[in-house]
Amino acid sequence: VLTDAGRRGGYGAPTIRLAEQLAYLAAQAIDNAQHHALLRSGVCAPADAGRTILLVDDDAEVRAAMRRILERCGYRVLEAWSGRHALTVARTYDAPIDLVLTDCIMPELDGRACVEQIRVRRADIGVMYMSGYSRQDISRSGLDISDAPFLPKPFTPDLLAREVRAVLESCKRN
Repeated sequence: VLTDAGRRGGYGAPTIRLAEQLAYLAAQAIDNAQHHALLRSGVCAPADAGRTILLVDDDAEVRAAMRRILERCGYRVLEAWSGRHALTVARTYDAPIDLVLTDCIMPELDGRACVEQIRVRRADIGVMYMSGYSRQDISRSGLDISDAPFLPKPFTPDLLAREVRAVLESCKRN
């Protein structure tokens, strides 16, 4: 939480505003509390540690928050800011990807089309869709996402962790 406003002594050293410090510390406390709650609830199982998730969302803040939650559960998270970027990440990442967790409605390439193209090279990849729109609204728009679990936004860290774990468990069995 560094800011360029107000450099000290003309040497270019950034200063940190008190309000920004407090906001950062509060966010860290919430993150730590959520992390401990997730661990206590058992939704972050050691067996899932190291599994890889491709997280696709065009909202940077949502993506960052989800990444923190998933990493605290022990997952390796690959980020993509669009469906097209997700294709590049999936193509260039050499190790297995266990799950694509993608927003449904994005510019250029929607989540369903993204998943279809990823599955050309990674047929066994798990999939979970998410959206701020309801599943019914998405279906009415002509986008069929009936082939995979759906997570409506907004969601709690606990719900995200539980749903991801359930999908990954289902992938292990298949």
